[in-house]
Amino acid sequence: MKCEDVNDTGNVLIITAPDTKIHIERRFTVIGETPKHNLNLIDIYKKYKNQRPTNVKTDHFFLQYRQGKCKTQVVGINTFSKISSQIATYLNLPDPSSYTGHAFRRSSASLLVDSGGDLMQLKKHGGWKSSTVAEGYVDESIQTKMDSATKILAGTSSTPTASDLSTSVYNPTVNSTTHK
Repeated sequence: MKCEDVNDTGNVLIITAPDTKIHIERRFTVIGETPKHNLNLIDIYKKYKNQRPTNVKTDHFFLQYRQGKCKTQVVGINTFSKISSQIATYLNLPDPSSYTGHAFRRSSASLLVDSGGDLMQLKKHGGWKSSTVAEGYVDESIQTKMDSATKILAGTSSTPTASDLSTSVYNPTVNSTTHK
């Protein structure tokens, strides 16, 4: 990925991934404010970008970081899977070892489904032509499982959300019915 592949509009990053595994140019966006997670992703991008040394002769976006400093060496293909963990460590994000090479794609797909995204949105987001892989993300979605449980318990007064898992135990009010 080159520096020119990131278009910073101020409140949105428009990223172009020109050479993917399936040789199709892909675009995605990154928004700044994420109040739910208390993060500003544009600020994190700018912090990373501002660490770039002025004497770099390459236009590759990702450069190696060692001992807390950005180097002029480009990240190689074999090292790239570790970059998300290194970035998280450098930026002092919580639990940096949980950031793997697949973390960005997997997390965004899971978050999309947990936020109510349907199979078509997920396929477009992930770039999958087949529904098989995309359905795997839907199957793993806690929100989808909770939606199913709520439908099974047809008398619940409200639908729990995935955020209910991090708070107290969800205890829905079930309408009493007589079964004969």
